[in-house]
Amino acid sequence: MSATRARARKRNPGRRQGLPLFPIAIGTIVALGVLAIILTVSSNKDSNSSDETRPVTVEGTPLPRMPQDPANDPAIGMTAPTIAGESFAGDAVKITDDGRAKVIAFVAHWCPHCRNEVPRLSTYFKDTGMPAGVDFYFVSTNADSNQANYPPSAWLKREGVSNIPTIVDDAKKKAYATYGAGGFPYLVFVDKGNKVALRTAGELPEGSYDTYFNALASGAPPAP
Repeated sequence: MSATRARARKRNPGRRQGLPLFPIAIGTIVALGVLAIILTVSSNKDSNSSDETRPVTVEGTPLPRMPQDPANDPAIGMTAPTIAGESFAGDAVKITDDGRAKVIAFVAHWCPHCRNEVPRLSTYFKDTGMPAGVDFYFVSTNADSNQANYPPSAWLKREGVSNIPTIVDDAKKKAYATYGAGGFPYLVFVDKGNKVALRTAGELPEGSYDTYFNALASGAPPAP
């Protein structure tokens, strides 16, 4: 082999060459940057969603599913399960056997009937108030960021009921399922002996709060 050909081969050793390092490095940096943005957005989304659901623990026997006819409700007379959770502010809230009668309202932010009922309840609380010996609780459940009127925390605050003890249900709707998952708004009346006195699904007739709440206060089961 001549010296000229040897020098040419040394300068051009063949087609097989290593990949250029600089473009690879730039591509890797860009890919990592995109991944970091995706993870950040995903993390923020999960965080924002979790603000509208909270951990919930339940004790006791779950109530059977709410029937269409409340007059034939198998839950009447059953012991009400205990629900422990948090408010939207992160405060501990517990609905349990405390010797007091109570009304538990399960509401969903996207439900049009709930959006009718909650303002009426708000007005009732301000103008009349619950009878002596009867407490009222909200359970915010079935939160869905893809549905109307989200988030529920802002909705309840806007309606002026953020001062009412409220448990925020978890993502699996554990509290709602434990109490029988009736149609919204779903109200469960519990007497001072911690027995279910009545369950209702849907809006209560306007002007009927006194009838229902005073019956519960007197120890007489509210009429279906």
